[in-house]
Amino acid sequence: MKKINVIFFSIIVLIIFSCKQNQTRQVQPLLPLISGKPGEIIVVIDKYEWNSAIGDTLRKIFEAPYNILPQYEPIFDLIQLDHDGFGKIFMTHRNIIIINISETYSKSTLKVWKDLHARSQVILQIEATNDSACLNLISQNKNKIIEIFENAERSRLQDIFKNNLDFKLSDLIKKQFNISLLIPKGYEIFKNTEDFLWLQEEIGDILQLILIYKYKYKDPSMLTKDKMIKKRNEFVEKYVEGQIPGSYVTTETIVPPIFKEFKLNEHYAVELRGLWRMEKGIAMGGPFISISMVDEKNYNVVTVEGMVFAAGHKKRNYIRQLEAIIMSMKLLDKK
Repeated sequence: MKKINVIFFSIIVLIIFSCKQNQTRQVQPLLPLISGKPGEIIVVIDKYEWNSAIGDTLRKIFEAPYNILPQYEPIFDLIQLDHDGFGKIFMTHRNIIIINISETYSKSTLKVWKDLHARSQVILQIEATNDSACLNLISQNKNKIIEIFENAERSRLQDIFKNNLDFKLSDLIKKQFNISLLIPKGYEIFKNTEDFLWLQEEIGDILQLILIYKYKYKDPSMLTKDKMIKKRNEFVEKYVEGQIPGSYVTTETIVPPIFKEFKLNEHYAVELRGLWRMEKGIAMGGPFISISMVDEKNYNVVTVEGMVFAAGHKKRNYIRQLEAIIMSMKLLDKK
């Protein structure tokens, strides 16, 4: 039964997304801009349900720790509103979940609306026959629900980057690494060799680094977790030095990196997500995320990595920005 519900939800999402995109394509310019802060979700739910197992489940899903950060930060920040309090001022918020529970519904459903009241807005509407059905629906589809809002946040950032693209850096990356990447203006070249490029944006005391490197591909065993960590350390220890002579960046092992295999832009990719630290220098560290693909035409592994240093600041939104850049990665051609 669980599999049927998940498939049913996926079909509804695809149908509604398709219909809404067709319906709103012509009126899109008339919609206002979204409101709210990045990473926020308004949950429209009555106080009784918010303080019940339904609210507990929503908090458990969305307020779980964002992987991987030095300190706790939730995946999303939730703002609860009663149905009576959900007025016009909140209708343009970027991310909204609306929960309606009533015996009048013939069945329990999950629906996703895109661009309903504002551009790039996402609304998840849950209609359930009772509390138990609502709880089951949320629990069974929790990964898909998170994915919907994660994808929405990433797409918004990528749209911003497309409108603020650094064409000079983008062209350099195409020629040097055979990939396209959405690099927004503000990044500067910090170091460039034949096989390694270090871009950096510095705003106050916050640093965002983009590292791109390549090396020869031999066989699939190179794309395992241990091999990817080893190769990462070879590059960052060689090229990403600290202010003190002899200091360098390496991968933190106390909290092991998370490894994932997935498809990105129709191409097999592997992801490392973890923490970095400065070795033999000033105490520094922060989160990183790297994605690697095999460039079959040139027999290379190409890696794009983002690193954040933001001591004393929350880091979730900064790593999300880098994630949006990295996940725009596309190989220019295949063999």
